[in-house]
Amino acid sequence: MDISGSARMGAGSVDYDGHHFHGLTTWDGLAHDVVRQAIQDKNGVFWFATSNCVTRYIPTHRKVKPRVRLTQVIADDVYCTPGPIESTVNHVTFEYKGLSFKTQFERIRYIYKLDGWDKEWSPAAREERVRYEGLLPGAYLCSGESD
Repeated sequence: MDISGSARMGAGSVDYDGHHFHGLTTWDGLAHDVVRQAIQDKNGVFWFATSNCVTRYIPTHRKVKPRVRLTQVIADDVYCTPGPIESTVNHVTFEYKGLSFKTQFERIRYIYKLDGWDKEWSPAAREERVRYEGLLPGAYLCSGESD
């Protein structure tokens, strides 16, 4: 978490990890969504003065990404077990879900890459499925993780 000085916000606070902005609200543990001031003390502890209380946040320096599980693959059939898929169609949809006790499901962002088709990883997004169309015959490997 990186907060400089103080902030006056009307709907929680904002967390910036150097790459992305993330909102912090009562869902994340703030005592109230209206944050009057946010400061960091000399020990690295953050203090949020909210409308009715103070919230203390001790950041961990170890970022643990939510695990991602492939839930199903849809091509000429629906496949729910891992393993090679032989299909006669030129499209495929991968559905996946992030698993985390820390991050709310609707806040998990995903990146993915279909080796043999994509040159780079996708931009991070909250979508829990990706569809590829126009695939040529060949071997592909779908990789994904949370951002």
